[in-house]
Amino acid sequence: MSSKRSSDTRSPEFLPILLLTMFVLIVFLGYAVIHGISYDTRGTESTPEPSASETSDLATELSGETTAEDTSRDSVSGTTQKETSTEGKSTAESTKKDEATKATTNTPEKTTSATSKTAKETTTKKPKETARETTSKKGTALDADTLFKNSLFIGDSRTEGLRLFSGIKSGTFYSNTGLTVDQVNTVKFVTDGKTKKTVIQALQGKKFDKILIALGMNELGWPSAKVYSDKYQEMIKQIRKYQPDTPIYIQSIIQVSKSKSDSHAYMTRENVNKFNDALKKLADNKTIFYIDVNPKLIDKDGYLKADYSSDGVHLVYAKYAIWLQELVDYFNK
Repeated sequence: MSSKRSSDTRSPEFLPILLLTMFVLIVFLGYAVIHGISYDTRGTESTPEPSASETSDLATELSGETTAEDTSRDSVSGTTQKETSTEGKSTAESTKKDEATKATTNTPEKTTSATSKTAKETTTKKPKETARETTSKKGTALDADTLFKNSLFIGDSRTEGLRLFSGIKSGTFYSNTGLTVDQVNTVKFVTDGKTKKTVIQALQGKKFDKILIALGMNELGWPSAKVYSDKYQEMIKQIRKYQPDTPIYIQSIIQVSKSKSDSHAYMTRENVNKFNDALKKLADNKTIFYIDVNPKLIDKDGYLKADYSSDGVHLVYAKYAIWLQELVDYFNK
């Protein structure tokens, strides 16, 4: 009985200690919880604002990160990077152009001088001995197509060769194989629409700046040079009916080669000279003029150069340009 009482007596003594212990534990835990929450709150709210230098460094770092990301993106697409490179190249080229422009602007006198010198050299080196570019003694440069833009050429097969092979691209040609001075008003070969007309008929209703005539080779067999010149005069009168004010240019008969002259009955050098002398007398040098086209076509003895013709009468294709050049030189004197 004694021991049971002793146990019951001590039990109440431990209760206050237990309660106190629990109270202290609760207080401690509460303090710990409160302290931890306060620390986290203070760590967030008390983060200091970055300084100016720190802001700059941060911006640099962010920029670097963005560039790296963009480069990575460019490597995948392959488009943006190429365009960026092209833009950079264009900028560089633009800068060089600006510098070049600036340099040119700063030296206007020097540039002008260089340009003038180049122009002068170009003018000096301009070819003179061509049918299409001839500098006259009067200082006016006129080529064949300008000179004969509204001109009429009347002639036989030689004139037809001039039209086809000299390089001329202007002018009107009433030319026909075998044509003679007395046929210009009888042979109908000039095509006008659907009809054919004689040379004289074709002149009606037209106005030419000049008329150039080359006839006589087919007439060399006529009785005399006088018969030939009389017929020539009659032809000019007929032309004057429809071209009263147009200057007429009588071209000399082109010479024949030595081999032709020596072998033919009337196509001779001497006969050509006689007929040409008769033509000169028809020129009044006012409205009718005589043009000697032979100087560059004949050799030192007065014959058509042997290599200028295959038959001794007609020029080879390449030599018609020389005839045209004689005409150009005449009008550019």
